[in-house]
Amino acid sequence: MTKIFGHRGAAGMALENSRASIEAALALGVDAIEFDIHRTKDDQLVVLHDATTRRVADAEHVINELTFAEVQQIELHDGQRLPSLDEALTIAGTMPVIIDIKDEDSVEAILAVLDHHPQAHPRFASFHHNELRILHQALPDAPIYVLEHFSPIEIIQSARHIHATGVGLNKWLMNPLT
Repeated sequence: MTKIFGHRGAAGMALENSRASIEAALALGVDAIEFDIHRTKDDQLVVLHDATTRRVADAEHVINELTFAEVQQIELHDGQRLPSLDEALTIAGTMPVIIDIKDEDSVEAILAVLDHHPQAHPRFASFHHNELRILHQALPDAPIYVLEHFSPIEIIQSARHIHATGVGLNKWLMNPLT
């Protein structure tokens, strides 16, 4: 059975990882929505792929160096603001989501947000395998996926060690000629 996942919401239909992108993915009837999260200086979680706002806003800001209140002042190219993880989960409702964790030391904040969303169906992916290990201990039924850019052997060992559901390999590992 084929499954359709909305990457960064419905990137291409709306600004990636934005409220509009998540809403577009829902309207398209995808089977799950993937989005990325970064931690602010005051340990809040915002939905954004890159560590900075360079690609999605006129000014470049480093998310980890700002408070959540400061992040909320940033206007994106389409006039929106960066959604928080809480907002993204509210929009997604019961739709399964894949949360790609971009920063270490995010688990406590993730768990706090999830406490407010008992209807959520989260899955987790990350290059930070220790974050996934901690999440797996806290949420043993939540699927976890270890990600890797460079070493297909190490990712298999890491996935086995933390009892991951699956792995995600960089396209260059799959076909270095592309």
